[in-house]
Amino acid sequence: MRSLAFLALASTSLALSRNPAHVNKRHLLEKARPVTHLDTRNAPPSYGGKNQTFILPQNANTTKFAVDGTAIPDVNFDIGESYAGLLPVSDKSNASELYFWFVPSANELAGDEILIWLNGGPGCSSLEGFLQENGPFLWQYGTYLPVKNNWAWSNLTNVVWVEQPAGTGFSHIGSDGAPKDEVEAAAQFLGFFKNFMDTFAL
Repeated sequence: MRSLAFLALASTSLALSRNPAHVNKRHLLEKARPVTHLDTRNAPPSYGGKNQTFILPQNANTTKFAVDGTAIPDVNFDIGESYAGLLPVSDKSNASELYFWFVPSANELAGDEILIWLNGGPGCSSLEGFLQENGPFLWQYGTYLPVKNNWAWSNLTNVVWVEQPAGTGFSHIGSDGAPKDEVEAAAQFLGFFKNFMDTFAL
C-alpha cells in the first residue's frame, strides 16, 4: 500500500514539474496577469501572405536565413516564422560551420530569452529533436506525413536547434578541422553562438 501511495505522489510531482507555470519565470504566476498564453496547445500564428508580420526585425542578415513556412516539402501547413542555415564558428577563412534552425516565439513573455537545443552525443543531429520531439511540426517514424506540433517549445520561448560539432548532420568541417575533444567542441559552439547572436541582433 505504501508503494502505491509513493507512486501516486511521484506521479503528481512529475505532472506538476511539467506544468508550464512551473518551468517559467515567477512573474508568470502573478494573479494580475492573464495566463491564457500558457496554453501550449495553441499553435503559433501564421506569418504568410501580404500582411505578413514578423517577430524579429528583418534586415539583410536575417532575411538570408528566412525559411518560407508554407513551402517546406511534404509539410502541407504554415509552420510560421523560422530561420535556418550555416554560420561559421570563427572569422577565419573557410572556418567550420554549424547548421541551425531557429524558431522565434510569438509569446510576448519570451522576450529576448533563448533556449538552445543540442541532441546528445555530441554528434547526434539536433534535427531529430526538431522533427520528432519539440519543433513546430513532427514527422515521426512510420507516419505518412508530418503533423503540427501543438506543444512545440517555441510556443513558450525562442528556440534554436544546433547540429554540433562540425561534421554532424548538415554542419560541415572547414580548414580548422574537426574538434578533437569536448573543450574544442565547446569553443567551436561559442564561436558559432557569437555569430548567431550578432546575426539576429539578440
